[in-house]
Amino acid sequence: NCTILDFSLEIKNRTSFENENLRMHYPVQVFVEWNRKPLNILSLYMYSEWWSRPAFIQSYTEIPRRTQVLFFQYPESVGCFVPVVGNTYKTHLTNGTDNELCFEMTSGMGGYKRVQDPLFVYSEAKTLEEAVHNCFEWLAKYKGIKTKEQKRVPDMFNYLGWCSWDAFYKEVNESLIQEKVQELSSKQVPVRWALIDDGWLQEKEEILFDLKPDPQKFPNQFKDLIQEMKNNSSISWVGVWHALAGYWGGILPNSAITQTEGKYLCTTANEKIIPDPDKTMGFYKDWYEYLHRQGVDFVKVDGQSSLSYYVENTIPVAKACKEMHQSLEGGALYMDEAVINCMGMAMESVLSRPNTLINRNSDDFVPMKEGSFNEHLLQNAYNALYQDELYMCDWDMFWTIHEDANKHALLRAISGGPIYVSDKIGQTNPEVLKPLVYLDGKCIRMDHAAKPTPDCLFVDPFKTGMIKLQNTLHQNMGGIAIFNLSKETKKTTYSSKDIVGLKEANSYWVYDFNKKEVSRLRKEESVEIGVEANSYAWIQFFPEEECTILGLINKYVSQDGLQTKFTSNKQVTCLVKEMGDFGWVSKQEPKEVYVNQEKVEVEKKEDFYFVKVQEQNTPMLVQIIY
Repeated sequence: NCTILDFSLEIKNRTSFENENLRMHYPVQVFVEWNRKPLNILSLYMYSEWWSRPAFIQSYTEIPRRTQVLFFQYPESVGCFVPVVGNTYKTHLTNGTDNELCFEMTSGMGGYKRVQDPLFVYSEAKTLEEAVHNCFEWLAKYKGIKTKEQKRVPDMFNYLGWCSWDAFYKEVNESLIQEKVQELSSKQVPVRWALIDDGWLQEKEEILFDLKPDPQKFPNQFKDLIQEMKNNSSISWVGVWHALAGYWGGILPNSAITQTEGKYLCTTANEKIIPDPDKTMGFYKDWYEYLHRQGVDFVKVDGQSSLSYYVENTIPVAKACKEMHQSLEGGALYMDEAVINCMGMAMESVLSRPNTLINRNSDDFVPMKEGSFNEHLLQNAYNALYQDELYMCDWDMFWTIHEDANKHALLRAISGGPIYVSDKIGQTNPEVLKPLVYLDGKCIRMDHAAKPTPDCLFVDPFKTGMIKLQNTLHQNMGGIAIFNLSKETKKTTYSSKDIVGLKEANSYWVYDFNKKEVSRLRKEESVEIGVEANSYAWIQFFPEEECTILGLINKYVSQDGLQTKFTSNKQVTCLVKEMGDFGWVSKQEPKEVYVNQEKVEVEKKEDFYFVKVQEQNTPMLVQIIY
């Protein structure tokens, strides 16, 4: 289902004039004639060393530099181009001509006389999802990595987490961690894992000189602190942060690290000391073994796409990336391969990790930057179009006390990824978290990463002021999150056709989460909705049944808690994960309803029935008798 274009080039030099070879930066441009002009074009390009974002364009001449994925919209199909990272060279798309696509190739090394690598993979299908799947299934096999469906979720990432970064930045220390953990416990926030982010390492001018924690900040290293955290709170797992090269600027010469790990290090052409890609397994093994003995359960690895700048003119970036990530994952076996990959959206990083599941899907959540939510949403929604094939998409941490807190919470609930916050001391609001996690800290998680609805794929939401994201839960429930990004009330429409993969039915019950109202919609119908400035709506769809269970109606994904449903002899019995307000829709009014074998009062709004139940971390048996 794919077209793969291989590219081969050799420069013929005479024996006595071996100088006419390829430069380092983009020595090759390949123009490919493509006369089937699309209606619209969507580019996902690297706007920085680490992050990609979308560009909504009309012509090949507008394609941004460093485009990693390109989508074409045709009247009856969608095409997906992915420039390939080969064994030596990596390829990007850039601005072409009126009828030609332009591919740029680079190895990060000067002096080569030969290029022999795939240039691109292309697939065209009826839907974008199918075209993307075809391309990345081929890429995964070609690069020897697993797709997301072949990977497993480390258990900790099924639960709510907390990260120190936006709370303390580089000023993190043992006493601050202890104070925040005490607060989370006193507020009964069910955080199950904690991440000690940047600031714990011993570094000088951003160059690392010891693998152990800074003794001024962590005088007893990590072991006692981690044990205390696990004994005195709901936290079961603790992780730490580091950069791929150890720290941002690599490793300090003549340091404790070079003395103990010198045989695993190399000095690059630009005089940075980094783990040697050919031997780095030993470096990560030694470091992670030490961290594991200290009680560390996982790592967050940052700056992954900076590797091309470290190894330029030393090792081809495609080769270096593959070896570094494979070695890192080998060392991470001490931690059950529990790794959060970060700042690693360059395609050579994306296609180099054999097993790890989690990859950041956007630039950082920036709490103090006014209006940053819109860009954060834009990047996550569109990057997920391809990242979801290989990774659980990490939509980053957020604050529960923030002007956009509820919007961020909804995004995390539908993101399909890990959920964690970075609140400062005294700044956690448990109420914001209740709709997206259970009382034991277990996260609500939908089937995939949330993505734009089909009618939004090729339309710039910054111009229309609106974006709709869709996702499903086991195909039996679907949801559409509608965000107004403008400063005025906007209208749009929604229908069941907006939700990719939703079970087809003749009609659906539609639950408006914000209004707590239910309506009925036939499959061919659409509804207009108005959304206030900088606000949002969350609409859930349920295929109509005689008794349609909505579930825990105060959770963003209400049916997630439904574990079993059984219908017999005019009785519907449901087993639910925990106790809480429970709703269903039926044309017939029930005679009696029991919760854990006690009769309860039923409230109704037309065909929408619900019972109010105090939240408790215990299973709930609901019996609806007609």
